[in-house]
Parts: sequence; C-alpha cells; structure tokens
Amino acid sequence: MNKYLKTALKIEIASESEDEAVIKITGNLSEDGIPVCEEYLAIEKLGRFNKVTLNLSQMDFISSAGISVLMKLLKAMSAENKTLILLDPQPQILKIFKLTRLDRAFQIVESSIK
Repeated sequence: MNKYLKTALKIEIASESEDEAVIKITGNLSEDGIPVCEEYLAIEKLGRFNKVTLNLSQMDFISSAGISVLMKLLKAMSAENKTLILLDPQPQILKIFKLTRLDRAFQIVESSIK
C-alpha cells in the first residue's frame, strides 16, 4: 500500500514476515504528511510485528512533527517489548537525531550497502 502526498511523501511496506516488517519512507516527512504517517505507522497496524525497521535511506527531510510521530511509535513499541529500528538515515536526518540526542533513544543502523 502506497501513500502519496503533495510533499512527495511515500510510505510502503518493503517486506514483511510473520514477525518483522520493513517500511520504506521516501521524501519529506513534514506537517502535511503527518496524518498519513500517523495512520500508517499506528501501533494498531504494526503491533503484530515484534520488529519494525523504518528504512529512511530515501527520506530527505523530517520536521519536529515527524520526529514526534516516530517517538510515539517508539514509545508504543517499547511498552510492548518490541523493537523499532531506523535504517540508513541520510546524513542530514542523522544529524538532526544526533543534535537532539535522539540517537540515544532510537536504535539507528547504518548498513554498509546503501
């Protein structure tokens, strides 16, 4: 299932198994895309997975509202002893997480293959 917005936000399940989902977020996660993002990343939809990986390799921008959506998901998944991974954020996205020290809250993985 794909979601497109005027902000060029695209969210899709790249792969899934019984226990794990990889979700690819492409474009800008800004205020215009928050409602779709909140719907797509709701714990009610993702709670069946023990591990959710958000592939951020094609995400160009994240606003404070976008970070808030990810924080809500992290909190909900942690409360259920589940894992949320942020995979391959672009340098400008990673910089935001480091400046806000959210790299300490999130499990961020940078693969050697980009």
